[in-house]
Amino acid sequence: MKSTVWRAALYGTALALVALVSAFVFVATGMADGPTYRSPRIASPEQPVSTAREWSWTGIYAGVGVGGMAAIHDLNATTTFSEKPDSAFVNGIGSWDYLADAKLGADWQLPNSALVVGVFAGYGIGSTEASVGVNGTTLASLELTPTWNVGVRAGIVAPYNALIYIGYKYQVADLDLRGEVTPVSREVHGHGLIAGYELPMTKAFTLALEYGYTQFDTGELSSNPAISVSGDTDVHTIMLRGNVRLGPNLF
Repeated sequence: MKSTVWRAALYGTALALVALVSAFVFVATGMADGPTYRSPRIASPEQPVSTAREWSWTGIYAGVGVGGMAAIHDLNATTTFSEKPDSAFVNGIGSWDYLADAKLGADWQLPNSALVVGVFAGYGIGSTEASVGVNGTTLASLELTPTWNVGVRAGIVAPYNALIYIGYKYQVADLDLRGEVTPVSREVHGHGLIAGYELPMTKAFTLALEYGYTQFDTGELSSNPAISVSGDTDVHTIMLRGNVRLGPNLF
């Protein structure tokens, strides 16, 4: 089981995310040029019906994101040099650090529909390091560095043309094990979910607040034949994103 401290940290992170989303929606909707809903009017020479183009999420985009990530590692160490192997479990080894990334994507809003589907690819900048020790002495440290990812998303257009979306991503990262063990560096792969709220600020720029969860199977981490070390890693991220969009809204 995860340690009590990291459970409390995750609950606090979830509450902070709810507060951030609420504040973001309150502030951003006051700034955005959202549509004004009025009852239908009969066209007349004095008051012609507007023919302005409605906002569309169809198009391509490029953007950057800044935020933070929390990584939680569960490790299992087993000795292999005796007839009766001994095992030790270390769960809830956690760390928090800053994260940035760059992303390219494309969305398509179905004709005459509020449904939007899209694909994206990104690359992360940043890492987080967790350590485990005894009596103040570090025995081992784990550093996780997210690299590239690809994924899909689907969402519904809400008031003010905001997009509320969920999605799936395939994430690749570098994992380094150091300390009083044989150093190991390897590439790990994970599967994750994202959920976010994206709001148009202009015809070509949007802001988004996004939460992500990814689980990595770290597999075998030890190169020592006398001991086997394996585990898995959970990563939670909160990102504020800015995207420049190219689509029919500009024409």
